[in-house]
Amino acid sequence: MKVIGKLVFLICLFAASFGFVGDSGAIKGKIKSGVLQLGKAQFKGEWQLDELINAIGTDYRKRDGYNTTYTYDEKGIVLFNPKDTKIVSEVQFYFTKPAETNNVMSTGLFTGEMKVDKLKVRADLTSAEMKKKLKKWADSDSYMEHNYRKELNGVYIYFLFNDAETTLIKMSVGVAKKK
Repeated sequence: MKVIGKLVFLICLFAASFGFVGDSGAIKGKIKSGVLQLGKAQFKGEWQLDELINAIGTDYRKRDGYNTTYTYDEKGIVLFNPKDTKIVSEVQFYFTKPAETNNVMSTGLFTGEMKVDKLKVRADLTSAEMKKKLKKWADSDSYMEHNYRKELNGVYIYFLFNDAETTLIKMSVGVAKKK
């Protein structure tokens, strides 16, 4: 009987240890009906910097420039905060490394889950699949090749692909300016 008791104790101890593992950095996110959701936190209208930091964490690298950026190297996320405001104008999620890098982008990649409506956003997403699944999102002008801008319900998304448009480099999300 003592052997069974010890075995049950060890199994319980092993199972309980998984509850104490540190944050893996993986965030579950989605965009639906004009709402950005990261974990359990939801953002609609102006996205407040302190609320996004609470949702993502405090393990960021801060850099001042035209915007103040908050780069989460381990999570593959960058927040853009316009000077003298408490809002976030854009959130970037890096899925693969671009050919050219800069000091603002994250050193790591986004390893969480992200959905836009029913589209599962991932590194091997193609531009053709994105266009097919986001038909109800309006297309608007983008600022460079292999980059597509979509807009719906007050949210815009830029999808930046590699030259063959077979791999997603990053997804940038923000609140669309009212016209």
